[in-house]
Amino acid sequence: MCSSDLIDAASNYSIATLLGGNGFSKAVSISGVSKLFTSIQSAINAAAAGDIVTVSKGTYAEALQIDKSLTLVGAGDSDVEGVISIPGADTGITVTSSAVTLKDLRIVKGDATDMDDGKGLEIIGSEISDLELNGVTITGATNGLRIGSGTSVDGFIVIDSHFDNNDIGWYIAKESSSSSSAVVVNVEVSDSSFNNNLRKGLYTEKLGQAMFDRSEEHTSELQS
Repeated sequence: MCSSDLIDAASNYSIATLLGGNGFSKAVSISGVSKLFTSIQSAINAAAAGDIVTVSKGTYAEALQIDKSLTLVGAGDSDVEGVISIPGADTGITVTSSAVTLKDLRIVKGDATDMDDGKGLEIIGSEISDLELNGVTITGATNGLRIGSGTSVDGFIVIDSHFDNNDIGWYIAKESSSSSSAVVVNVEVSDSSFNNNLRKGLYTEKLGQAMFDRSEEHTSELQS
């Protein structure tokens, strides 16, 4: 396989044909772009706002930064399909933009008992809106999801996603200063789980206007 981050696709081949016929171990594509990338981050960097970045089956040892509105779609959330393996103490995906959707991804870290392990997904920024997780599994991290202490989020949809076997499933942090106005509101969670986390399923300090439907939390605490 080419060691470059970018593989040029011949004009008479579709992305689907290249993926299906050449057996690349890793391949990432951008909607409407006739090129393949060998890392997810290189495709994110090349994508324009509003693009769809599609990840083929495989394991990607990357710590991703998403700083623009886009949709990141994996091959599935099972052990044998699309996997982002968090390297070292890094964060699997850091989102600093509004209007980001993550779909059909599995984000894994080896051992949640190691407190130096990284976070699965972190949302950071002063004001973030219109986020969606659909079919996302995060496991083995210190925090499956962490929303930064100074970050406000307005509009967060979570569907069929699983934050299991972490140290804390969700940690929605608030600054210690009583003057902080950061809040997380208009949250809708459905068909999701927060199970078998070592300390807490959900630990929230600034969550409001939230609805949890057909979701479960077992063998850990729910605390706010």
